[in-house]
Amino acid sequence: IPSYTNFITYMCEGFQSHKLCQWLLERGLIIRNLESYGLNAFRVTIGKKEQNDKVLLQIANFFATL
Repeated sequence: IPSYTNFITYMCEGFQSHKLCQWLLERGLIIRNLESYGLNAFRVTIGKKEQNDKVLLQIANFFATL
């Protein structure tokens, strides 16, 4: 999905996006689930380096549970 803002959209394969969104929410991180748009995808806001690192680390931790 082309973007002209400070968001990155990730299309999901092999898992449902709402599961990642819920997993992150339980750890205090909020990302946008795009299932309501008919997409198995999520959107992340680009923030400061420390914020981006925290989100990416937790996404990696989620994948380690699959």
